[in-house]
Amino acid sequence: MKRNFICLAALLLLMSCGSKQAKSPDKAEAPIGASDAAQGYTYSKVLDKKIRIFEEGARVLSATDPQATMAGYVVFPSDSSKAEVFLPQETVVLDKRVRPDGTAVWNVEDDDTYMLEKCGNEWLVSRGGKVLYASTGCENQLKAEFVGAKGEKLSAIFFTQAGVAQIRYNGIDYLLRQYVTASGYGYRNPLADIRGKGHQVTLSLAGNDTSIDFVEQK
Repeated sequence: MKRNFICLAALLLLMSCGSKQAKSPDKAEAPIGASDAAQGYTYSKVLDKKIRIFEEGARVLSATDPQATMAGYVVFPSDSSKAEVFLPQETVVLDKRVRPDGTAVWNVEDDDTYMLEKCGNEWLVSRGGKVLYASTGCENQLKAEFVGAKGEKLSAIFFTQAGVAQIRYNGIDYLLRQYVTASGYGYRNPLADIRGKGHQVTLSLAGNDTSIDFVEQK
């Protein structure tokens, strides 16, 4: 009987310790108190400390709404292996990857989530082929609408400082990088390519042997 009592007491002690250990991660996830928040501090997972993001982060502005008043910020650890993106609606941690061409990008593998990259002097935050935030926000953008001979439509936003173009064709968005051409301009990614000169542009898609010619609508 005494032995059974000792075993039961030991079991209850282990369960109590396990319960306390299970609660400890909650404390690590919420280290910011009310006084810290009032002073503008937030907790950075990649830096593992309290920071003022507007002091330590790279600022990005809405690239879709010129009237937006809230900015986003990007924070990196010393080795830049990750990026923590603080947006008005959420915060995400992205992993660094290197494309075949040697350019760096931060995202989540095999997931349609945010992507961070530096193009020229601009930081861009995109998702699903759409630029959502940029260092200069809605500035330095040129928008154009094109129509094909059969009524096909192509929309384009050229980010002139970043050297990228966001196009939409047949309901799909593509984010393309600029490349050097003998004349005119060119933007491409592994799935799409546009080349233009003056008011004309030609679209080529991967897996499609034909190209589509467009003329800019005025």
